[in-house]
Amino acid sequence: MLAEARAATDPVVAAVSDVVGHTFDALRMGHRSAEGREARQRAVFEILEAAGDDEALALYWWSVATEHWFTLNATETIAACERGLEHLARIGKGGRIEVELVWLNRAG
Repeated sequence: MLAEARAATDPVVAAVSDVVGHTFDALRMGHRSAEGREARQRAVFEILEAAGDDEALALYWWSVATEHWFTLNATETIAACERGLEHLARIGKGGRIEVELVWLNRAG
């Protein structure tokens, strides 16, 4: 299913699938190289920012926060959480992502 989403013609759908894949990769301790993950992460961010999709950007920052959390980098985790919460505030949306971002932010 993730491969199908990555092949989507909608660039936001493809980018969000990369965010999910990036998170899975980080949790598996680096199937991709660090350089490969960073390059793809930058490309995904540019796509989502250009699209102005705040919900997808919140998910992106949750993914970034998760990666920092698992590498024991509290300062960067908090910064990523705050960026994600900004996007959620713009759309007035809550839910699972917001709860996890708040939890990660408070844990720092």
